[in-house]
Amino acid sequence: MTSHAENVVNYYHETAMDYRLLWTGSRDLAIHFGYYEKGDESHEEAALKMNAFMAERAQIKPGDRVLDAGCGYGGSSFWLAENVGCAVQGVTLAPFQAKKANVEAKKRALQDRVRVDCLNFLSLPYSDASFDVIWGIESVLHAEDKVDFIREASRLLKKDGRLVLAEAVLRENPPLDAKEARDVQTWLDGWAVPNLLTEGRYRQILERGGFKDIEILDITPRVEPSLRRLKQITRLTLPLARRLHALKLVSKVRLDSTLSASLQYDLMKRGLWRYVIVTARTFVV
Repeated sequence: MTSHAENVVNYYHETAMDYRLLWTGSRDLAIHFGYYEKGDESHEEAALKMNAFMAERAQIKPGDRVLDAGCGYGGSSFWLAENVGCAVQGVTLAPFQAKKANVEAKKRALQDRVRVDCLNFLSLPYSDASFDVIWGIESVLHAEDKVDFIREASRLLKKDGRLVLAEAVLRENPPLDAKEARDVQTWLDGWAVPNLLTEGRYRQILERGGFKDIEILDITPRVEPSLRRLKQITRLTLPLARRLHALKLVSKVRLDSTLSASLQYDLMKRGLWRYVIVTARTFVV
């Protein structure tokens, strides 16, 4: 039986071409959604603005050491190094992503400030209290148990260290009914996401994990244009993916990923989930 981590790697391996052709730009290298400040930004501009918004929320400054947990191709890591001037350690489960990121670091002459290792962010070999900031942009979604991530983040952060995450959270009140939960799980399964938390549950595990000054900011309206763009893409790609899958030219992983992408916007419009930025600090003892 394959592990969840292996499923995540397989998902990104199988869908790498789709991201490259339809989403990830050569400048931003983003796998994540964009932040639309004005509403008329290009997809690339919005992806880069998401980095800027998160960096501002976490008060990242030159000289900080940042862990980019689940960094993908290193797009946010490079943005932080180039625009803030901090040192970034990225980690990803996927070997091909780590390889591409480190090649890109050399191309951008950032190899002295950005390094990417192929590791699981739930259990890392780095020393206690070795980072000022831990950053996760749509990556902690993939953790089977978010408590494990929070525990590791608490260990790795210095006193008064900062945590910043871009996350999806489930509607809390009223709780999802059985059909709504099934609909959400169909989306999550296609993207190798085991589960989502509610805002209340996130606050609870952060508090129990040794964090304070917890803020969970709903930015769904700022991300909606990105979600809508993905929905529009799938109107064209989903029928094609179904035909190609029937001909055994597209894997089930790619088909399921496209189906998930087509569902996500609709589920958000139904109010079943929201896109949030989570920030918190470790206690000073």
